[in-house]
Amino acid sequence: MLEGEKKLVYNKHIHPMYLDTDEKKKAVEHLSNGVGFTVPCDEFIFIFTSNYKLPTSNEAMEAEKKGPGRSTQKIINLNAIRTRVMTKDIIFQSEQEWWGWIADAVLNDGALDQYLEEDQCIELLRWMFNHWKNLTGRDLRTAQQLAAIMCSDEDYEDVWEQDYIDHNSKKIGDGSL
Repeated sequence: MLEGEKKLVYNKHIHPMYLDTDEKKKAVEHLSNGVGFTVPCDEFIFIFTSNYKLPTSNEAMEAEKKGPGRSTQKIINLNAIRTRVMTKDIIFQSEQEWWGWIADAVLNDGALDQYLEEDQCIELLRWMFNHWKNLTGRDLRTAQQLAAIMCSDEDYEDVWEQDYIDHNSKKIGDGSL
């Protein structure tokens, strides 16, 4: 897909049981290539996200200096991916910046609008801030899970405390940033 005509080609017969809606049937009929279908992708933008930072060319060169091995080859291969795509690394310089990114997504991008009103979002974010160092998860998915609990359980703070605080971790102060 990186070179030549940008299209997705699926050259296998599609069993009718998979075409269970009118939309699916129309799409396959429209894109049919005889045996399967072809989807033009010239106007697609593919976005891949990962919690793993792809190694830079400098990191690949350093790995090569250490000599051959599985980890060296893995670094080189991952660097090859990095050089073929437009990479945007998101690296937080501090715990506050990390929490702030979540808060921005919640308050300005509406990440929890389907669940909560603004005052509830602020309560949830304040709770995350106050327990940050002991949370079992520090990401937007955790905020979404907390929001779902807030909507479905009147004792949501007790559930949060029980399920989203790492009670085995070493306590540092009150857990806040």
